[in-house]
Amino acid sequence: MKMRWTRTILWGVVVGFAAMAPTGCRGKACDTVSPSETAKSLGIVLEGGHLCEEDRNVASIDYPKADGGKALVSLYKSTLGKAGWKAEVEAGATLLLTRADDTLFIITTDRTKQRGLPWAAVRYCRDTGCRQELTALANAMKERSK
Repeated sequence: MKMRWTRTILWGVVVGFAAMAPTGCRGKACDTVSPSETAKSLGIVLEGGHLCEEDRNVASIDYPKADGGKALVSLYKSTLGKAGWKAEVEAGATLLLTRADDTLFIITTDRTKQRGLPWAAVRYCRDTGCRQELTALANAMKERSK
């Protein structure tokens, strides 16, 4: 029963992240919007990134010059690692990072037909309950990728 619940949440989050991704010209980055103070303090938009949308603690970020999803995972891991973030779970093109009470759950993609360029969806939060949910989700994705 718990596995079914986790799988349902997993697919719901993935579909939700995909739905947030703005559409538009292929291979062209979105128009950049200003990040919230929270997004700035967390450092979720890395060098070369264009923040496309930020809503309900989820940000969609285009990376037109990145080599793909796995390269973005490495970039997030190294850049945020230098800023004090700890990689808790890594599974393919997903990453869970923590720092103090803050949590980042990052899903990255390669160039897709719809977008034409690599992008990342970042779910962030600052409370224990959310961290537990995102950790369970990241672990489920890791288990599924085996």
